[in-house]
Amino acid sequence: MVDSPQCSQRAQSPQEIIAAYGETHLICHAALPCICGGSVADEAYIYGLDPETLEAVIAEWRAWFAMPLNEHMQMQELSGGQQLGLAVLLSLASSAPKIAFVDVFHALDTRIRALLNARLAQENPERIVLLKSGGEL
Repeated sequence: MVDSPQCSQRAQSPQEIIAAYGETHLICHAALPCICGGSVADEAYIYGLDPETLEAVIAEWRAWFAMPLNEHMQMQELSGGQQLGLAVLLSLASSAPKIAFVDVFHALDTRIRALLNARLAQENPERIVLLKSGGEL
């Protein structure tokens, strides 16, 4: 389990992140939470999720944000933080054996950060790497 965001590592640049993790990890970066720019279903397709898994992700997202969401909504209808929350949940639901989350804690409000931290605590710590781009943690 991931103990806390403090177990994060520092990465200087996108190039360093890609060089260090690009071959082995799914990279979920707060600066680019939306991959395809289409519908929620299109985004889930890129993560390789089946419809049942997508429904579970949508239900968890709704619990986090207390807002409506369905697979037909366009990603651009969501705020940046809402897109990032969805990208995090899609990443966690994916079959990726390892995930590098970049700047996710700094881009979410306090309540969503707490929910994310609790969610990450349910994961195998070998699967998750938390990074901050540039600067010190």
